Amino acid sequence: MLRVATLCAAIALMGCNQQQEPVQTQDPAPAPKPVKVEAEPLKEQESVMKQLDPEVRMIQPSLSLALPDSQWSRQSSLDVAARVENTTAHAMELTLLSGMTADLILSQGKQPVWQFSHERMFTQALRPWTLEAGEHKALTFTISSDVLSALEPGEYNLQVELNTLDKPRSARVEITLE
Repeated sequence: MLRVATLCAAIALMGCNQQQEPVQTQDPAPAPKPVKVEAEPLKEQESVMKQLDPEVRMIQPSLSLALPDSQWSRQSSLDVAARVENTTAHAMELTLLSGMTADLILSQGKQPVWQFSHERMFTQALRPWTLEAGEHKALTFTISSDVLSALEPGEYNLQVELNTLDKPRSARVEITLE
């Protein structure tokens, strides 16, 4: 390892020792004269949320989490349903932080023991997500029996978190693994 480091240092120093001759250039062309352009003011895109009072903009979607049962065998996979709902009379414009709409976290006490996002890869790009007035969207997750069987029996918390920039929201339920 020392030989490799010494060899790299020697190569780097050899490259620094070479003298470069100055390059003769012609007189540069005169810079173009700036042109004054009258720009129209930017038109703000109209939306109900932008017209609302700033305090009203903070309205968040309703988020709930449903399990088939509050007690579950560790030998069976667990299907979890989350419901995101806009309970307002206006469309809600959310910004998702990636290709992941929401994350699901299983923890015991304050210690996470499994997380949906740790098993998958998502696009890393902001994307818009609109909930129309009164609209709801269902999100489903499955925790495999392989994951559950590796855990000790006991009390756990299951939490879903929306992956939004402007209106982060979460919901939590308790579950007993047998």
